[in-house]
Amino acid sequence: MLPRAPSVVRCRHLGEELFIRGHRELTLTNKGEEYLASVAEAFLELRSATTRIFGPQSAGPLRVSSSMTFVLRWLTPRMLELHKNDPDTRLQITTSIDPVDFRTGDTDAAIRHGPIGNLNTPTQILFNPLLVPVCSPALLNDGERWTEIGQLNTHPILHSLAGPKMWGTWLEAAGLSVADLGETTFLSSSTLTVEAAAAGAGVAIAHLQLVENDIASGRLVIPWDLAVRDHFPYYMIWNSLVETNPALLKFRRWLAREAQVTDRQMFQLLTDQGVREVRSTPR
Repeated sequence: MLPRAPSVVRCRHLGEELFIRGHRELTLTNKGEEYLASVAEAFLELRSATTRIFGPQSAGPLRVSSSMTFVLRWLTPRMLELHKNDPDTRLQITTSIDPVDFRTGDTDAAIRHGPIGNLNTPTQILFNPLLVPVCSPALLNDGERWTEIGQLNTHPILHSLAGPKMWGTWLEAAGLSVADLGETTFLSSSTLTVEAAAAGAGVAIAHLQLVENDIASGRLVIPWDLAVRDHFPYYMIWNSLVETNPALLKFRRWLAREAQVTDRQMFQLLTDQGVREVRSTPR
Protein backbone atom coordinates (compact mmCIF):
# COMPACT_ATOMS: atom_id res chain seq x y z
CA MET A 1 0.00 0.00 0.00
CA LEU A 2 1.32 3.42 -0.95
CA PRO A 3 1.82 5.88 1.93
CA ARG A 4 -1.02 8.35 2.28
CA ALA A 5 -0.16 11.86 1.12
CA PRO A 6 -0.40 14.62 3.74
CA SER A 7 -3.73 16.49 3.68
CA VAL A 8 -4.76 19.89 4.99
CA VAL A 9 -7.43 20.05 7.73
CA ARG A 10 -9.71 23.07 7.46
CA CYS A 11 -11.44 24.36 10.60
CA ARG A 12 -15.16 24.33 9.75
CA HIS A 13 -16.09 27.29 11.96
CA LEU A 14 -13.12 29.51 11.11
CA GLY A 15 -12.76 28.69 7.45
CA GLU A 16 -8.98 28.47 7.79
CA GLU A 17 -6.46 25.67 7.27
CA LEU A 18 -4.96 25.07 10.74
CA PHE A 19 -3.51 21.53 10.54
CA ILE A 20 -1.69 19.32 8.10
CA ARG A 21 -2.59 15.67 8.64
CA GLY A 22 0.35 13.31 8.10
CA HIS A 23 0.55 9.51 8.40
CA ARG A 24 0.20 9.43 12.19
CA GLU A 25 0.43 13.04 13.28
CA LEU A 26 -1.04 16.51 12.93
CA THR A 27 1.23 19.48 12.20
CA LEU A 28 0.18 23.08 12.65
CA THR A 29 0.18 25.38 9.66
CA ASN A 30 1.53 28.92 9.99
CA LYS A 31 -2.05 30.13 10.63
CA GLY A 32 -2.44 27.37 13.20
CA GLU A 33 0.76 28.38 15.01
CA GLU A 34 -0.41 32.01 15.11
CA TYR A 35 -3.87 31.01 16.36
CA LEU A 36 -2.42 28.73 19.08
CA ALA A 37 -0.19 31.51 20.41
CA SER A 38 -3.22 33.81 20.70
CA VAL A 39 -5.67 31.38 22.32
CA ALA A 40 -3.01 30.05 24.72
CA GLU A 41 -3.00 33.46 26.39
CA ALA A 42 -6.79 33.36 26.61
CA PHE A 43 -6.75 29.92 28.24
CA LEU A 44 -4.10 31.13 30.69
CA GLU A 45 -6.37 34.05 31.65
CA LEU A 46 -9.28 31.63 32.06
CA ARG A 47 -7.23 29.36 34.32
CA SER A 48 -6.02 32.37 36.30
CA ALA A 49 -9.59 33.60 36.84
CA THR A 50 -10.72 30.12 37.91
CA THR A 51 -7.92 29.88 40.45
CA ARG A 52 -8.52 33.41 41.74
CA ILE A 53 -12.26 32.91 42.23
CA PHE A 54 -12.51 29.26 43.24
CA GLY A 55 -9.06 28.75 44.79
CA PRO A 56 -6.13 26.53 43.69
CA GLN A 57 -6.90 22.98 42.67
CA SER A 58 -4.69 21.08 45.10
CA ALA A 59 -6.29 17.62 44.86
CA GLY A 60 -3.65 16.37 42.46
CA PRO A 61 0.10 16.04 43.08
CA LEU A 62 2.48 18.97 42.83
CA ARG A 63 4.14 18.56 39.43
CA VAL A 64 7.86 19.35 39.59
CA SER A 65 10.40 19.24 36.77
CA SER A 66 14.16 19.00 37.24
CA SER A 67 17.28 17.51 35.68
CA MET A 68 17.89 13.77 36.01
CA THR A 69 21.16 14.41 37.85
CA PHE A 70 19.60 16.73 40.43
CA VAL A 71 16.66 14.38 41.00
CA LEU A 72 18.82 11.29 41.44
CA ARG A 73 21.67 12.82 43.42
CA TRP A 74 20.10 15.52 45.57
CA LEU A 75 16.33 15.43 45.61
CA THR A 76 15.37 11.76 46.00
CA PRO A 77 17.91 10.91 48.76
CA ARG A 78 16.19 13.57 50.90
CA MET A 79 12.58 12.85 50.04
CA LEU A 80 12.12 10.23 52.77
CA GLU A 81 12.57 13.01 55.32
CA LEU A 82 9.98 15.12 53.49
CA HIS A 83 7.40 12.34 53.61
CA LYS A 84 8.16 11.58 57.26
CA ASN A 85 7.45 15.19 58.22
CA ASP A 86 4.53 15.65 55.84
CA PRO A 87 3.09 12.33 54.61
CA ASP A 88 0.24 14.13 52.82
CA THR A 89 2.59 15.87 50.35
CA ARG A 90 2.19 14.32 46.91
CA LEU A 91 4.76 14.98 44.20
CA GLN A 92 4.92 14.10 40.53
CA ILE A 93 8.53 14.50 39.41
CA THR A 94 9.60 14.56 35.77
CA THR A 95 13.11 15.07 34.39
CA SER A 96 14.01 17.76 31.90
CA ILE A 97 16.53 20.55 31.35
CA ASP A 98 14.42 22.29 28.71
CA PRO A 99 13.22 25.88 29.21
CA VAL A 100 10.02 25.94 31.25
CA ASP A 101 6.75 27.17 29.74
CA PHE A 102 4.02 27.16 32.36
CA ARG A 103 1.43 28.02 29.72
CA THR A 104 1.33 24.35 28.68
CA GLY A 105 -0.23 23.55 32.05
CA ASP A 106 1.73 20.32 32.61
CA THR A 107 4.19 21.67 35.22
CA ASP A 108 3.62 23.54 38.48
CA ALA A 109 7.25 24.16 39.44
CA ALA A 110 10.72 23.51 38.09
CA ILE A 111 14.23 23.31 39.53
CA ARG A 112 16.98 24.46 37.21
CA HIS A 113 20.67 25.42 37.29
CA GLY A 114 22.02 28.40 35.39
CA PRO A 115 21.30 32.07 34.84
CA ILE A 116 17.88 33.14 36.08
CA GLY A 117 15.80 34.15 33.09
CA ASN A 118 12.41 35.82 33.44
CA LEU A 119 12.53 38.06 36.52
CA ASN A 120 8.72 38.21 36.49
CA THR A 121 8.53 34.49 37.34
CA PRO A 122 8.48 33.71 41.11
CA THR A 123 11.94 32.35 42.01
CA GLN A 124 13.59 30.77 45.04
CA ILE A 125 17.39 30.40 45.13
CA LEU A 126 18.56 27.07 46.59
CA PHE A 127 22.37 27.15 46.50
CA ASN A 128 25.36 27.92 44.31
CA PRO A 129 27.12 24.63 43.54
CA LEU A 130 30.81 23.92 44.11
CA LEU A 131 32.68 22.59 41.08
CA VAL A 132 35.29 19.92 41.82
CA PRO A 133 37.10 17.32 39.72
CA VAL A 134 36.32 13.78 40.85
CA CYS A 135 37.69 10.35 40.04
CA SER A 136 37.99 6.82 41.35
CA PRO A 137 40.50 6.40 44.21
CA ALA A 138 42.15 3.76 42.00
CA LEU A 139 43.56 6.60 39.86
CA LEU A 140 45.50 8.11 42.77
CA ASN A 141 48.32 6.99 44.98
CA ASP A 142 47.48 7.09 48.68
CA GLY A 143 46.78 10.68 49.78
CA GLU A 144 48.03 12.08 46.46
CA ARG A 145 46.79 15.46 45.22
CA TRP A 146 47.47 16.75 41.74
CA THR A 147 48.93 20.22 41.25
CA GLU A 148 49.82 20.19 37.53
CA ILE A 149 47.75 19.83 34.37
CA GLY A 150 50.01 17.02 33.21
CA GLN A 151 48.87 14.87 36.12
CA LEU A 152 45.23 15.52 35.22
CA ASN A 153 45.87 14.69 31.56
CA THR A 154 47.31 11.29 32.46
CA HIS A 155 43.67 10.16 32.42
CA PRO A 156 40.74 10.75 30.02
CA ILE A 157 38.73 13.91 30.78
CA LEU A 158 34.99 13.24 31.03
CA HIS A 159 32.70 16.01 29.74
CA SER A 160 28.93 16.27 30.26
CA LEU A 161 27.02 17.56 27.24
CA ALA A 162 24.40 18.82 29.71
CA GLY A 163 27.04 20.97 31.47
CA PRO A 164 29.39 22.06 28.69
CA LYS A 165 30.87 25.02 30.64
CA MET A 166 31.60 23.20 33.90
CA TRP A 167 35.20 22.26 33.09
CA GLY A 168 35.89 25.71 31.66
CA THR A 169 34.65 27.46 34.81
CA TRP A 170 36.81 25.31 37.08
CA LEU A 171 39.90 25.52 34.85
CA GLU A 172 39.70 29.32 34.61
CA ALA A 173 39.68 29.60 38.42
CA ALA A 174 42.68 27.25 38.51
CA GLY A 175 44.57 29.51 36.07
CA LEU A 176 44.16 27.03 33.20
CA SER A 177 41.97 26.69 30.12
CA VAL A 178 40.03 24.00 28.27
CA ALA A 179 42.75 24.08 25.61
CA ASP A 180 45.12 22.63 28.21
CA LEU A 181 43.06 19.45 28.56
CA GLY A 182 44.16 16.22 26.95
CA GLU A 183 42.06 13.30 25.69
CA THR A 184 38.36 13.89 26.25
CA THR A 185 35.24 11.74 26.30
CA PHE A 186 31.77 13.28 25.98
CA LEU A 187 28.71 11.82 27.69
CA SER A 188 25.11 13.01 27.53
CA SER A 189 24.60 13.83 31.22
CA SER A 190 26.45 14.69 34.40
CA THR A 191 25.09 11.49 35.97
CA LEU A 192 26.88 9.45 33.30
CA THR A 193 30.16 11.33 33.69
CA VAL A 194 30.12 10.80 37.47
CA GLU A 195 29.32 7.10 37.10
CA ALA A 196 32.07 6.74 34.51
CA ALA A 197 34.52 8.47 36.86
CA ALA A 198 33.54 6.14 39.71
CA ALA A 199 34.20 3.19 37.40
CA GLY A 200 37.73 4.46 36.76
CA ALA A 201 37.11 5.63 33.19
CA GLY A 202 38.60 9.09 33.75
CA VAL A 203 38.18 12.37 35.61
CA ALA A 204 34.83 14.16 35.70
CA ILE A 205 33.84 17.61 36.86
CA ALA A 206 30.91 17.58 39.28
CA HIS A 207 28.83 19.70 41.62
CA LEU A 208 30.08 18.74 45.07
CA GLN A 209 26.57 19.01 46.54
CA LEU A 210 25.48 16.20 44.19
CA VAL A 211 28.38 13.81 44.88
CA GLU A 212 28.66 14.36 48.63
CA ASN A 213 27.68 10.78 49.48
CA ASP A 214 30.14 9.34 46.94
CA ILE A 215 32.97 11.37 48.49
CA ALA A 216 31.99 10.40 52.03
CA SER A 217 31.87 6.69 51.14
CA GLY A 218 35.21 6.80 49.30
CA ARG A 219 33.61 5.82 45.99
CA LEU A 220 34.95 9.08 44.55
CA VAL A 221 37.87 11.29 45.56
CA ILE A 222 38.79 14.91 44.85
CA PRO A 223 42.23 14.81 43.18
CA TRP A 224 42.87 18.58 43.19
CA ASP A 225 42.53 20.77 46.29
CA LEU A 226 40.37 23.42 44.59
CA ALA A 227 36.59 23.88 44.67
CA VAL A 228 35.10 26.66 42.56
CA ARG A 229 31.83 28.26 43.67
CA ASP A 230 29.69 28.61 40.56
CA HIS A 231 28.08 32.04 40.20
CA PHE A 232 25.03 30.36 38.61
CA PRO A 233 22.70 28.86 41.25
CA TYR A 234 20.25 26.03 41.49
CA TYR A 235 16.86 27.67 41.82
CA MET A 236 13.17 26.84 41.74
CA ILE A 237 10.55 28.68 39.73
CA TRP A 238 6.82 28.10 39.83
CA ASN A 239 3.64 29.06 38.08
CA SER A 240 2.13 32.12 39.75
CA LEU A 241 -1.28 30.43 39.44
CA VAL A 242 -0.27 27.89 42.12
CA GLU A 243 1.37 30.48 44.39
CA THR A 244 -0.98 29.68 47.28
CA ASN A 245 -1.15 25.92 46.73
CA PRO A 246 -0.46 24.37 50.19
CA ALA A 247 1.68 21.61 48.64
CA LEU A 248 3.90 24.20 46.92
CA LEU A 249 4.28 26.23 50.13
CA LYS A 250 5.31 23.13 52.10
CA PHE A 251 7.70 22.00 49.35
CA ARG A 252 9.32 25.44 49.20
CA ARG A 253 9.87 25.53 52.97
CA TRP A 254 11.35 22.03 52.90
CA LEU A 255 13.68 22.91 50.01
CA ALA A 256 14.90 26.02 51.85
CA ARG A 257 15.73 23.99 54.98
CA GLU A 258 17.52 21.27 53.01
CA ALA A 259 19.51 23.84 51.03
CA GLN A 260 20.72 25.44 54.26
CA VAL A 261 21.74 22.03 55.63
CA THR A 262 23.57 21.33 52.38
CA ASP A 263 25.56 24.57 52.65
CA ARG A 264 26.69 23.67 56.18
CA GLN A 265 27.64 20.16 55.09
CA MET A 266 29.69 21.51 52.18
CA PHE A 267 31.67 23.80 54.48
CA GLN A 268 32.48 20.83 56.73
CA LEU A 269 33.30 18.57 53.79
CA LEU A 270 35.76 21.06 52.29
CA THR A 271 37.43 21.40 55.69
CA ASP A 272 37.68 17.64 56.17
CA GLN A 273 39.03 17.14 52.64
CA GLY A 274 41.52 19.99 52.85
CA VAL A 275 40.04 21.64 49.76
CA ARG A 276 40.07 25.41 49.37
CA GLU A 277 37.19 27.35 47.85
CA VAL A 278 37.31 30.20 45.33
CA ARG A 279 34.51 31.97 43.50
CA SER A 280 34.10 31.78 39.75
CA THR A 281 34.25 34.88 37.61
CA PRO A 282 30.83 36.03 36.35
CA ARG A 283 30.58 35.97 32.56
